Amino acid sequence: MSETTKTADPIEKKILGMLIQLPELPPALGSYAPFVRTGNLIYVSGQLPLFNNSLGAYKGRLGKEITLETGIRGAKQCALNALALMKKELGRLDKIKRVVKLGGFV
Repeated sequence: MSETTKTADPIEKKILGMLIQLPELPPALGSYAPFVRTGNLIYVSGQLPLFNNSLGAYKGRLGKEITLETGIRGAKQCALNALALMKKELGRLDKIKRVVKLGGFV
């Protein structure tokens, strides 16, 4: 059993079981905070489908320059980026109790 599997929380184990890894956090592309914590709430800024610090295949208009399938993959990347930010702040994903609002830009 790998060190990651031994120490991962249940949510991370499920993600790993789906053969998905949380991405390295991209640098903020501007003068904003990627997330802000106030009390027991974390506000995560709207996410772009950045992978390896690039929009890559996700750049363009859905239905024009990129296909629906590519847009769906971009939306998944937005969600993974948001989870990576939450893990950075909380240490473990199983500390998340509820998602109040989700903002991704594909």
